Amino acid sequence: MNLLVLLLWLALAYSLLYLLRFLLLSRFSGLTLLTFNQSHLGVTLFNLLLFPGVIIHELSHFLMAAMLGVPTG
Repeated sequence: MNLLVLLLWLALAYSLLYLLRFLLLSRFSGLTLLTFNQSHLGVTLFNLLLFPGVIIHELSHFLMAAMLGVPTG
């Protein structure tokens, strides 16, 4: 029973995050379409907004591997 609840919770959380990503990306695309008449600029802006978080996330993997002595390439 606990596994089923966990799987349902994960499915709900993933669905909500996917919806939030879709809504944010469409808002950025719409904003740049209205402002600059180019919707692909919104995708670039969205990616630039997320880029620092991706770098921090990946550096945390690297630092944890270094602390645990796992060889990295």
